[in-house]
Amino acid sequence: MQLIFWLAFFLLWAVWMRAGLRIREALLAAQVVQAVLIVFFTEILSVFQALALWPLVACWSTVVLVGLVLVRRIRARTSTALPSFPSLNVWDILILTAVGVIVSVTGVIALVAPPNNYDSMIYHMSRVAHWAANATVDNYPTHILLQLMVQPFAEYAILQTYILGGADYWASLAQWNAMLASLVGVSLLAEMLGGNRRGQLLAVLFTATLPMGILQSSGTQNDYLATLWAVCVAVFALLLIKTGRRRWGVLCALAFALATFTKALAVIVAVPFLLWALLRVRWSVRQKIALAFFVLAVVLAVNAAFLHRMAELSPHPFQEMKLVGKAGVDCVDVRGILSSAVRGVATQLALPSDQWNAALLSAVQRVHAWIGLDVNDPRFTVPGGPFLLWLSAPVLEDLATNPVHSWVYLFSVCSLLWLAVYRLINRAKSQREDPPGRVSVLSFTAALALAVLLFCALVKWQVWISRFHLPFFVLFSAAAAVTIVGRGSKLRSYLASLVAIGMCIGALLPLLFNQQRSLLPSGALTKAGLSRSVERGGEIFDWLQRNGYFREKEGRAGYLNMVTAEMRGRLKAAYPAEYETVWSLITDDTLSFSRGLFYTSQEELIFGRFGKVLRDDLSYNVRFIRRQLQRDNGCREIGFLSGVIEYPLWSLLRSDGFSFRIEHIMVDNASGRLPYPRGEPEPCLIVQEGTEGPATMDYRGRIYQRGTYGPYLVYVDETILLKGNGR
Repeated sequence: MQLIFWLAFFLLWAVWMRAGLRIREALLAAQVVQAVLIVFFTEILSVFQALALWPLVACWSTVVLVGLVLVRRIRARTSTALPSFPSLNVWDILILTAVGVIVSVTGVIALVAPPNNYDSMIYHMSRVAHWAANATVDNYPTHILLQLMVQPFAEYAILQTYILGGADYWASLAQWNAMLASLVGVSLLAEMLGGNRRGQLLAVLFTATLPMGILQSSGTQNDYLATLWAVCVAVFALLLIKTGRRRWGVLCALAFALATFTKALAVIVAVPFLLWALLRVRWSVRQKIALAFFVLAVVLAVNAAFLHRMAELSPHPFQEMKLVGKAGVDCVDVRGILSSAVRGVATQLALPSDQWNAALLSAVQRVHAWIGLDVNDPRFTVPGGPFLLWLSAPVLEDLATNPVHSWVYLFSVCSLLWLAVYRLINRAKSQREDPPGRVSVLSFTAALALAVLLFCALVKWQVWISRFHLPFFVLFSAAAAVTIVGRGSKLRSYLASLVAIGMCIGALLPLLFNQQRSLLPSGALTKAGLSRSVERGGEIFDWLQRNGYFREKEGRAGYLNMVTAEMRGRLKAAYPAEYETVWSLITDDTLSFSRGLFYTSQEELIFGRFGKVLRDDLSYNVRFIRRQLQRDNGCREIGFLSGVIEYPLWSLLRSDGFSFRIEHIMVDNASGRLPYPRGEPEPCLIVQEGTEGPATMDYRGRIYQRGTYGPYLVYVDETILLKGNGR
């Protein structure tokens, strides 16, 4: 059933090509139209609580049939034959090969690895599971308001594959597809900015090798989808300026509406390009005003149902969304803008050097002392920790930065500033202004700079700020590549080749050793590493190996078994002086992905972001719940009392083939007064995240007894509790 969704996309692509668009333009247009259809089908089916397999199959089958008719009946306005490609030189082939490898490897990771990002466990995938179970996207009681109050398009896209595919195997393809489409969009931008073939290929390589982009492309967050809509708005805006054709105005409006429906960040990035198109397009004032109102109407139409659901929760939905997300600044201030800019640049410029990062941090602090602002001012900083430079997180998708790209792009910015000064000195009008219908790298960079300014003015600095920088890096890839390549002189060609090699080398680490979805084995406890940490490390390693602490015996490196309390006690008794150090090593997060993507179970991968012991405890809790469902066919409703790590329950139990339902109970926030879409639950199991809780619990007159001791406390209805469930 999954194939019908992708078949619909390819037919939409073919329809746009028959209508006269070039291949790359048609691909982006098809992305936008299919996204609008996703929103439409999801909202319409939700009204009738029919968001299920066969209604979705019927919807996408209709799209396929209409697409087939249109492809047959539309008279081709351009040649439909495959284009003839010019001969490629060695460097072009190498660039295409590097991009192909990155796209292929991230695609494999997206298909094989289960969703395991922390935000996905909390709300991205949890809301998808609730919607699929309820057959509607209507609000439901939940302890986690993020599941209701965050713009939902990314999850709508995932929901299609979740229902049609019957599992979450395809969930990460939403982000991967967004990366692929963004590469196409960036190549178009580079072409419209005057880039030759080498410039366009280099722009694609710059984008493909972004460490944050590589890590995001195989996960289930929404940053790359937000980036895609910003890229689409920029592409369609430039096409509108160049051609003045209404179709680009319509597509620009649709892409902007999708940006508002995906992430506020995308809106910030897209607004300057939308305004640029309205100002530069060769239309009458009346036509420009009409386009502005059309954009507003489309935005309201796409967001109407979501805003209605927000109004159910609060009379001030936008304020509630801001409080839940906690990302918006408390006030707009010039010093706050400068603070955000300086800290953002410093975050991206961090290198694997303690001395460099210390100097960079000192410079940031001096700038803040000069402007009279605390570096962690709560008006411009999300609470949760002091300003830091994350040297230790190059392969973590929440914190990774793009240092190589940052230095290259800074060089490009300096070159563009010099070009701007040169044009300003030479007062000739032809040099100071772009002729009608033409866009320059300087104009494009100015629009992107305005987006950066808006971002610094409106968004607080936070430890995961580098995630939000992704659309800026992707969009500027086009301008940077065109600037570096220039007119193709030998010196510039050598420079471009050197930059390409550096970026490819920098892409290897996030590509192969994604901390949450590592392709290759990593994180084994080594004899050498233990010897460096404790005096008798080699002896302790041999003892661990002899006493069954390793799942596999491999001489000088081992992958740890599930470490029980009894094993922990034996280790402490054998080596009391070294116990604390050894224990901290074997429970470290870096051991979470020990055997690589193809040799690690789905359960281990799902809990992989947690340390070894916590992961094992979570796995035990899930197995306990699984046993209850297996032993009692009438036990199919689970109450979620409190906590945030919800989605692993959905994923692991669903993969076992159980038909079950998870509902949040005893909800005390604004959603607690809402009805359950499938009626009041009568849980046989209650799950509470934590390590402390009463021995028994009373819920709606039923008594539940505690069956586990954390990190999930699982309470079982005493009428079905079976003996022998202790650990």
